Amino acid sequence: MKTCLCCAKNLPTTSQKDCPLCGHQFKGHGWDGVDAHWKAHHEAQMPYTTFWTGLCDSHRGTHGESPTAQRGVPKSSNPVDAPYTQVLAERSSHVENILTHALIAAIAQDLWRRDPWLDVQVFKAEVDDSGFDLVLGCNGSMRYIQIKQTHLKGKAAKYSLRQDFSQMAGGCAVVLVYDAVTLGTDHCLFFGGPPDATMPDIEDNPVTLSPGRRKADGTRKIRGNYRDVARKHFQGPLTISQLVDLLFPNLNSQEL
Repeated sequence: MKTCLCCAKNLPTTSQKDCPLCGHQFKGHGWDGVDAHWKAHHEAQMPYTTFWTGLCDSHRGTHGESPTAQRGVPKSSNPVDAPYTQVLAERSSHVENILTHALIAAIAQDLWRRDPWLDVQVFKAEVDDSGFDLVLGCNGSMRYIQIKQTHLKGKAAKYSLRQDFSQMAGGCAVVLVYDAVTLGTDHCLFFGGPPDATMPDIEDNPVTLSPGRRKADGTRKIRGNYRDVARKHFQGPLTISQLVDLLFPNLNSQEL
C-alpha cells in the first residue's frame, strides 16, 4: 500500500519539488518552504506530519539534497502514532465510517440512559449533494449532521461548510476528534443552532478554495457555495452527553 502521497500522484523524483495536492512549485532547494505552504493551505486535508513522514526516501530527497531542504522535516513525532497517521489520508472514508458508526452507538446509548422508551431514528445519506452525512430523529426533532474528523494531533484551524446546508433548519456540523491509534473519539466539536433553527450565518466567512491543482494563472479555483468556518466558532470540547444536549435540548439530561 502506498503511503507516499507523491508516489500516489505519480510525481517524478527530480530535484524540483511540486506540491502533490495543488501543484505549487517550491523555489530554491527541493522542499524549501514546504512546511509553511502545507500548514497554510492543506493542513485541514492532511496534517503536515502525516504528509512528510509518509514520503518515501526518493521523493523526500534525503540523499544528495541540500541540508536546507530538511527544514521541512518535523522536529519530532510519536513513534507509536506514526504507523497509523501515515495511512489516515488514504483511508479517510474508512476512518469516517468507523467514527460515524461509533458516534451513532454512543448517542443511542446516551439516549437509552436518559429514557429507554425514547423513539430514535437514524438515517445515512446515500449521496453528499445536500451537505449532510447523517440524520438523527428523536422526540419529534430532526438533526441533519455533517461529520468532520480530525485526530488529536491534527491542527485544522477551519472546516468547510456548504452555505445552502447552513440555511437548513436542524442542520449542524459535528467534528469528531479521535485517537489515531485506537480510533476512539476523544471529544466532539459542534456548530449549529437549536433543532428548529438554522446554523449561525456563515455567508461572511472566507470562501473555500479548491484543494485541487491551480489554474493556469496560478490561482486556485474557489468553491462558491462553501465557506470556511474557523474552529474557534465551534462549541467544545464536548462529551457525547454534552453533544446530545445540543442536538436535542428538549430532552431531560438527567439519568432515570
